[in-house]
Amino acid sequence: MKTNEMKYEQIKSKFKLGIQNSDDWGLSLYILPLVSSKKKTIEILEIKEVPQRKIVPEMFDKAFWITYKINADFESFGKIDGILKVRYLIY
Repeated sequence: MKTNEMKYEQIKSKFKLGIQNSDDWGLSLYILPLVSSKKKTIEILEIKEVPQRKIVPEMFDKAFWITYKINADFESFGKIDGILKVRYLIY
């Protein structure tokens, strides 16, 4: 079983600034189904480590804000061109 410190270090090592390899989008962004897009880019603009107040005792005391710039063109959904900021909590 992974400890919170191990989970924190794993997230910290996976996310790097810059344009991400489209094959790694599953690792970079879990919440958007962008893999079906023919034309796509995702860039990590900012990674910010912040203190996190524990909401439950199992939570880690640090979190990440990661800011993505996303540009994708879906045949069935249309275009996505914008900024997405996601907070990653560890517990």
